[in-house]
Order: sequence, then structure tokens, then C-alpha cells
Amino acid sequence: MIEGLGKLLSLGSGKSWRRSVSFSDAEHEMLFRSRLLEAVCWCQRMGQITAPKSTLRSPLLQPEVITGEGASASWDHRYLDISGAVARLCKKRANLLGEEQLEELDVNGRLLLFWPEETLDCGAAQESSKGYFDAGNTPPWDTWLWFGPIAKEPSALISWVPQDFLSLVEQGLWANPEQCIQWL
Repeated sequence: MIEGLGKLLSLGSGKSWRRSVSFSDAEHEMLFRSRLLEAVCWCQRMGQITAPKSTLRSPLLQPEVITGEGASASWDHRYLDISGAVARLCKKRANLLGEEQLEELDVNGRLLLFWPEETLDCGAAQESSKGYFDAGNTPPWDTWLWFGPIAKEPSALISWVPQDFLSLVEQGLWANPEQCIQWL
């Protein structure tokens, strides 16, 4: 069980983590840590705070669980292999990054949880976050890390939120009536 993932990875937020991410073995924990560093690297390369609706939604990484294109893309609730889709996205992102130096990253930001089965698709978070979330409350796919059970709760999508987007995401969280998106 990872209790203080922020300290473990030196994320620098200084905030205590309210939830735990548990892994069945050390291999899964290392995979999660690797995906996190790759997402941070990718987001630093791609993220532009001036375009929250389109940034961090690279066409190269768009997973099969997302239908549509660009700003009108949204979560397909009929898709069953969410874990597989997230794994394929992460593998593709890692391949595209290649041998890029991951040690020199500015890893300020936070981890976010999204429960796709609980969304009302109301668009409130999308509007409040200026498009960081889509109409189904899904965070941008470039930030995705993991899909699986969180503590004793149902499976959730874990994503990385870069420092520059924290205030937009916070606005989206406040507007989300069903609370299907929350900080980890």
C-alpha cells in the first residue's frame, strides 16, 4: 500500500494524501511510478494553460474508450476494457517519449481520481474548468496513469494534473454535483 505517494515521488505538493493506492506487488507499484513520470514529462511538453480544452488531448494518444475528436471527444460508457485502454495509452506515450530524460522534471502537481461509472455527463465540470474536463467529466487523456480499484472503492481512473492546471481543475471539482472526480 502506498500511503504518501507524493513524498515517495517527491511531488512537492506538501499536502497529505487522503486516499491510498494499493498495488498487488512491487512490479505494479514500479509501473505506476514509471507511468507517472512519463505523464509528467509528456504534460510538460504538451500542456498550454491558454488552451485547456484542446491541450493534453493529443490525437496520437487518443484511446479507444474516447469517441469523437478534439474538443468534442467524450467517454464511451459502453467500452468494457478501460484498464486495457489506459495501459495501451501509457505504452504508446512511453514509446513516443523514447529515452527522454525523466530525472530533470518539475513534478509539481496532483493526482486526480475519476469514476466513469458515476458521471452524470452534465457538463458542469467542463464549463467551470474551461474545457479541462470533457462533458462527461473525463480528464484529458494525455494525463492518464492507471485504472483500478482505489482503497475499498470501485475502480477509478487516476490521472496527473500539472501545476498550471490546478486552479481550473479545482473549479471543475466544485461544479461536479455527483463528485465523480476528486483529488487523490
